[in-house]
Amino acid sequence: QVSSNLGYTPAAGSGTLPIVSIPQALSVIEGQTLAIPVTKSDGGPCSVTIRTVALNAAPGEDYTAFQQTMTFTAGVGTQSVVLSTIADTRSEIREDLAIELIQPSGCTLGNALGVIRITDPNAPLAISAAG
Repeated sequence: QVSSNLGYTPAAGSGTLPIVSIPQALSVIEGQTLAIPVTKSDGGPCSVTIRTVALNAAPGEDYTAFQQTMTFTAGVGTQSVVLSTIADTRSEIREDLAIELIQPSGCTLGNALGVIRITDPNAPLAISAAG
């Protein structure tokens, strides 16, 4: 289930906190890996947890689920986490999962939710008639 914890407001007088974000949409071919960029605006150190959330793609069958905390030191703007997808023999048109940022510490969250589409290189082509 997708969290509703999309960030918090710093205490009055504490200054502006860095903003951490992930892309809204990414895609990967089944059986390959995807480096997911997690970006932080300028500012001091902070940490955030990133996790996968099942949609119609199944963890353990279509991808390897993860939840991990990423720590940014001052001056570090981008880090990546790697999603591994699992090849299978089923022909599927598409499978989706979400990635989510939660539990910010020392930062606020910008775009905290993204969707990853796993495409099957062996899926039948969808053909539509032009009208």
